[in-house]
Amino acid sequence: MTKKTKHYVNNKDFHAAIVDYQKICAQHKRKKLSPPIIPNYIGVCIDKICRKLALRQNFIRYTFNEEMVEDGILHCIAAVDNFKTKYTNPFAYFTSIAWNAFIRRIDEETGQNYRKHKNLEDMFIISDEFYAVLGVNNGRSTSDNEGLNRHYEVIRKFEDKLARKKEKTRQAGLQKKKPITSKKVTSKE
Repeated sequence: MTKKTKHYVNNKDFHAAIVDYQKICAQHKRKKLSPPIIPNYIGVCIDKICRKLALRQNFIRYTFNEEMVEDGILHCIAAVDNFKTKYTNPFAYFTSIAWNAFIRRIDEETGQNYRKHKNLEDMFIISDEFYAVLGVNNGRSTSDNEGLNRHYEVIRKFEDKLARKKEKTRQAGLQKKKPITSKKVTSKE
């Protein structure tokens, strides 16, 4: 006996609601009226998609999880008009939009965290020179060393990521510049 699973968003109803909304939008556009408010059902579906996506193991451990959900909802609401009604899977469409919004938020927060740690390093607040000036360099506890290691790990990871991205861009540029070699045609006489 197979167990029937209950999905949190009914794809057929969601698609029908979007089709109806886009018809109303077209009527408003013809009459030169402002766009109508998105129906509650579409908003609830988008909210459920973003909140359930945020519970995946890829995203749940981030402290800025709510910001990711908000970004996902915002981007999905902005994309309701762009959904092509000939496709019948709005769930996948809006899930991919929310996924990309989450990734952008993670990149943004990672960059902010890097800048924060780099500024602390530049201000000598947590560098070895700071402890040497205080004369407590040798008397630091292991928790201080662990904190410094985490700090330097954040900086190292972000700078490694930037270096990989730069190298990938450089390699792509080299691929474009390669001259096309033509085979020499020799004729037999």
